[in-house]
Amino acid sequence: MTVFVLKDPQTLVAMQPADFASEDHFQALLADFPSLLSGDQGDGTSARRWMLIKREKSVAAQEGGAGRWSVDHLFVDQDGVPTLVEVKRQTDTRIRREVVGQMLDYAALWERMSTNLQAGRIRMLFVADRIPPELRRIVEFLNRQMSPAEVLALELRQFEGEGLKTIVPVLYGQTEDAQSRKEVGGPKRQWDQETFFADFGERNTPEACQTAEKIFSWMRQNGDQIVFGRGAKDGSVSIMVMGGGQRNYPMSIWTYGRIEIEFQYLIRGSFAPEDKRRELLRRLNDIEGIALPRDSITRRPTIPITTFSSDVRLKAFLKVMDWLLGEIGHTPKAGTAASAF
Repeated sequence: MTVFVLKDPQTLVAMQPADFASEDHFQALLADFPSLLSGDQGDGTSARRWMLIKREKSVAAQEGGAGRWSVDHLFVDQDGVPTLVEVKRQTDTRIRREVVGQMLDYAALWERMSTNLQAGRIRMLFVADRIPPELRRIVEFLNRQMSPAEVLALELRQFEGEGLKTIVPVLYGQTEDAQSRKEVGGPKRQWDQETFFADFGERNTPEACQTAEKIFSWMRQNGDQIVFGRGAKDGSVSIMVMGGGQRNYPMSIWTYGRIEIEFQYLIRGSFAPEDKRRELLRRLNDIEGIALPRDSITRRPTIPITTFSSDVRLKAFLKVMDWLLGEIGHTPKAGTAASAF
């Protein structure tokens, strides 16, 4: 593979393959930039969003036992699916077979825990700077056979040249056939504006629909991107804004008639300090009809959209959202203030 970087309009740099300094450096890269886990799959509307739960998560050999192993990373995606990540460099001989048995031991224990795991909804992800052919074959076989659990391998190749670094991710195992076997709760569907509001209208009152349309209009005017979900039963639409050098997804609307505040995804960046999330919680709870619990700052609490049937409450809510975008570092577009409602 040859990788080129356009350094400036007159300079094309040929990047050369380069090793990662250490396995710890490799692990830290994923912890700091979890979006790499999505590899080369998906587009802006369907890519996974990740939250790191813990690095070096202890895993016991039996339920209730002491820690025997340590998985390199434990992530959760936006659908609440736990993702176990094991990182190895190509120089580690265990990458070929031993690491597979180790990961399956992890999964066997974790399948006994919580709702998603009881349903078998777990993702196992092997990450390396080179994925050997034998590991690729094992991953592709396991991903076809294990349903609805998902087994993937991610190759992160690093290239250097003239002081620049480039990382090229390639994901193995996520074939169309394998994906169709793992669709829990029915086949996934890609929602859009028409299908979202059609379903919303069937499940909610006309007044709630009007409120949803006003909030959606605010999202569309203020967001850098509007992202529709892929839920089999429930539709969602989220606002994505750039700020602090990363993508932020502060709020979503669901077709079952609730607004979801994404505290869980605000933990990184400007809202990493607890006092910032407490301030957001206080501002929301100052609105009549909202009483989110204190532990909301680490979760994704929802608010009935009917709470904002009053224009006064809706204006107050969007004013809080304007403040949130400002704290993230996003500049609202001209003429999109909450006072428009």
